Amino acid sequence: MKKILGLGKKLIVIIAIVVIIVIAILIKISTDGKFTVSAESSLKEVIEVSKLNTLEYIYNGVATKYSKDKKNEEYYVYYKGKVKASIDFSKVEVDVKKMDKKIIVKLPPLLIEDPIIENDLQYIFTKKKYETEEVVKEAYLLCKDDINKKVKTDKFFKESAEDSAKNTITALTKPIVNTFGDEYEIVIEWRDENENK
Repeated sequence: MKKILGLGKKLIVIIAIVVIIVIAILIKISTDGKFTVSAESSLKEVIEVSKLNTLEYIYNGVATKYSKDKKNEEYYVYYKGKVKASIDFSKVEVDVKKMDKKIIVKLPPLLIEDPIIENDLQYIFTKKKYETEEVVKEAYLLCKDDINKKVKTDKFFKESAEDSAKNTITALTKPIVNTFGDEYEIVIEWRDENENK
């Protein structure tokens, strides 16, 4: 029993030392004697991941293959696919506004990855003559194009991916922001695609 208590005390001392070292790294004392936190570097270290997947969306759809003149439907293909949205963390910017008591985290535009189409495509041909060897490759590209069009017009997809990214960034940065005290606020903004990078 004494060995267990002794180990517990040693463990508490080790944890306390680790916490003090971490706090000492995150906090530096300025010349006027006030504590300041090197937020920019600390926050950037926390979110220093090359890529964060913010959303994986599953689509079930039917794509239609039209004739070259777009007048006749040759076949329909049912597919299952998924699309991932992510952000490039190397392009995240952190700015501390000490006067306003705000920490502004600017996120780069969402990256929409290439869709992944499952292999079990199902076809309905309007005529037997359209059932050729080229159909598999052609249908795969048709399905990818169909998902890409859906993602571009799906407001829910973009909103969900952005909300997920904001929640993740908030969760990752909150422990460091808390070292400032309750008066600081995290503001997460999306950088415009046309904004200089």
